[in-house]
Amino acid sequence: MPHQSARATLPSQWLISFLLLSLSTFLPGCNSSDNSSGMSSQLTRGFLLSGGVPIVSATVTVYSSSDGNGAEALGAGSTNDSGAFEFNYNTPKDSASVVYLTSRGGHLASQSRDVPASFVLASVLGATPEAGPITINELTTVASAFALAQFINGPELQGNTIGLKMAPRLLRNLVNIETGEPDTTITNDDNSPNSRFSALRTFNELGNLLASCASDANVCESILKLTLPLDGTAAQDTFRAVADLAKTPWLNPVPLFNLVTANVYQPDLGRNAPSAWTLSLLFKGDPTNLAGPGNMAFDQDGQMWIVNNLVTSDAYILPDCASQLLFRMDPSTGDVDTFNGGGVLGAGYGVTVAAQTSDIWVGNYGFKGSSCPIDIANNSVSQFTAEGVPLSPDAQQIEPISQNPQDGGWTQGGIGWPQGTVSNPQGDIWIASCNGKIIDGEQVDLTIYRNGDPNNWQTISEDNFDKPFDVVFDTNDVAWVSGTLSDNIMAFASDGTRLREYYLGSSSRPMGVASDSLGNVWVSLSGEIDLPCPPPINKSQATYAGVAMVNLDGVQINTRPEPSLPGYSASGGLTVAWGVAVDGSDNVWVANFTRGGVSHFCGARDGSCPMGVSTGDALSPNNTGYHSDLLDRNTAVEVDSSGNVWLTNNWKDLPIQTDPVGDAMVVYIGLAAPVRAPLIGPPEQP
Repeated sequence: MPHQSARATLPSQWLISFLLLSLSTFLPGCNSSDNSSGMSSQLTRGFLLSGGVPIVSATVTVYSSSDGNGAEALGAGSTNDSGAFEFNYNTPKDSASVVYLTSRGGHLASQSRDVPASFVLASVLGATPEAGPITINELTTVASAFALAQFINGPELQGNTIGLKMAPRLLRNLVNIETGEPDTTITNDDNSPNSRFSALRTFNELGNLLASCASDANVCESILKLTLPLDGTAAQDTFRAVADLAKTPWLNPVPLFNLVTANVYQPDLGRNAPSAWTLSLLFKGDPTNLAGPGNMAFDQDGQMWIVNNLVTSDAYILPDCASQLLFRMDPSTGDVDTFNGGGVLGAGYGVTVAAQTSDIWVGNYGFKGSSCPIDIANNSVSQFTAEGVPLSPDAQQIEPISQNPQDGGWTQGGIGWPQGTVSNPQGDIWIASCNGKIIDGEQVDLTIYRNGDPNNWQTISEDNFDKPFDVVFDTNDVAWVSGTLSDNIMAFASDGTRLREYYLGSSSRPMGVASDSLGNVWVSLSGEIDLPCPPPINKSQATYAGVAMVNLDGVQINTRPEPSLPGYSASGGLTVAWGVAVDGSDNVWVANFTRGGVSHFCGARDGSCPMGVSTGDALSPNNTGYHSDLLDRNTAVEVDSSGNVWLTNNWKDLPIQTDPVGDAMVVYIGLAAPVRAPLIGPPEQP
């Protein structure tokens, strides 16, 4: 199929019409009153275009959607010979309602016949939109369908308040809704727009797919047939079909790619078919860049709290000592606020939002690079209010030359090299120590702060439990803790009594743990990771990764063959598994500590996977996972309230000593079933 090298712009004659009409026809938008009905109304105005060509005599309808209210029509108008529309619509009753527009019918200005009946374009504006002008085209349709994918179900568009608030803001990183062109985020250097499978190329390719349908009903029909949701009911129009595609990106990627005949949006994928249809973006943090983000937690407002390994700078600098910052990122913009104090120091994987108080807790692993000249503290956790005010003690002893803290934070309870730091539903904070202190002759594996009180602490010490890493709570409030070097997982009652211990295989090296809503716990099996806490790393031969599902009845699934099989390759693009998350449909997501993709597995809930796919089977492609050119080595994965999948770029794929640290968060848009925030215990649908 033909491809152009230049980026798509509106054809000059239509652009001139756009500018003239913007100046002479469009008036400043304002709220107005519909005198005939007495209802408040608002103005919308803009252009409806397909591949830069006006769609004439089409109907444009404005809808609103909110939590509990699907698609309510607020008003409609028609496009003129330039594809322009301007009309008033009723103001939504709920000020938090998301406003969106869809088109139907009409014909291209360059043709006399109508567009196919299923050819529907859309643009989601969000709550309290400005009067315009806006553009509705294929790119606004793709951006809206992906960002709102998890809220689109047939003709309905509805979802939770936080998710519906965030999604319309996130989509503006994909497209400029005023011009209908790719936004400055997806085209910036951080997002590698010219890489082979960049988000920009994929985005434009999907735009070209829809543009191919505008004048060919057979292409439209094929799109609807190839983008089936899990229940097998085909969408009735292209807007909903793209939303279904976003939720099942593994389904028919090559047949859909082969439908593309248009090439107006450039650069596109050329002749490089994707292994799955996903859109991902990268955020480094603005105005302060991340440096080795290790994990994240979403709070009750949907904001993302990120722990950071190393010193942050515009350019990586030596010595590479521990970060003393806690980040809060707006997941819809990438903007960050930074907080210090409270003893924060080189946090690794430990971050949680506490039940009851919404305080933020951080495990101070004391991470540092090889050029950091002195030892630093690694025996505490930090506590902040929901607003970022430190509650734990600041450091008092500072090494004068390097300015590295030697103390700070809460140290009660024998904490040492803390990793997983997690709240249970009662507000107890459980802390896994990779190398805990010795108390009464026993090495501390776990420390519990009852009700978040550092002075009301309890310790757990177990034989055959080496380098504990992560903690999660199941539906029975049982705590499950992975033992990385001991290749096992243990379960503890809320009072600290050990209930179960399961061996997960030779050199399985379990890492992240996540619970589902059915009483199961999923474990990522790295196959090789030995954490850099004492005792010194004894690098064993790498085996292969896998996932396991356990519960109080035993190990139900372990995808790693035991004994090992020569030449075995893990499914789903799994390489070196680290973090794991369970989404609102109980399906499983795994971060890989190698560059490439995120892995997706079928969970235990009936009806959440395609027919013929069983619990533990991979949904993401075997060789690539859900590939993104933006990923480096990832440690953590989480799902937000809009259904976006987030990963930490913790370490570079090639960690050259002068600059080894990853520096960003990567988000896959609309890919998973949303999860209520904050995540405390098993995932809940918002």
